[in-house]
Amino acid sequence: MTKEYKYTYKFSEQSVDVRCWEVQSDKKLTEEEMLEFGFSTDLKKEGSVYTDENVKATFIGTDYGDDGQIQIEQGEDDLISIDDDGEN
Repeated sequence: MTKEYKYTYKFSEQSVDVRCWEVQSDKKLTEEEMLEFGFSTDLKKEGSVYTDENVKATFIGTDYGDDGQIQIEQGEDDLISIDDDGEN
């Protein structure tokens, strides 16, 4: 027999991670080319380098966001607020 619960809450937490690259080239690049070279690096390894004949792309690293944002997706109306006395 499965227990039935009276309230269900769903929420998500997200933060912004920023990944950084440096792309150096002997010629002007299009935005598409710049992105392609940058994304050719190993995104899991800081300092990873991808080189082509006249291009060097370096994955500088990831700045992990610490400003997490909470979003309540279900059950917000059933939460007890700080001002409530806690009676159900």
